[in-house]
Amino acid sequence: MLRDFRGAMQGRGEKGLLIATGSFTSGAKAEASRDGATPIDLVDGDRLCDLLKLHGFGVESRQVEQVLVKTEFFVEI
Repeated sequence: MLRDFRGAMQGRGEKGLLIATGSFTSGAKAEASRDGATPIDLVDGDRLCDLLKLHGFGVESRQVEQVLVKTEFFVEI
């Protein structure tokens, strides 16, 4: 897929950007930064969420309280 993308952008730009909601394989990461080829920046799902949150694009962040039950307390009752 990355090679097809790189081929499609030949002569049209100096750098590419590929965004996915999942993650990229190590092979895809290596291909994206291969020496002598047009570089392609990869943004995976985690980074995409971070960027959306950072810039406030359609998301909001909330703090959630975590409650842990101490079962040993109830055993003694």
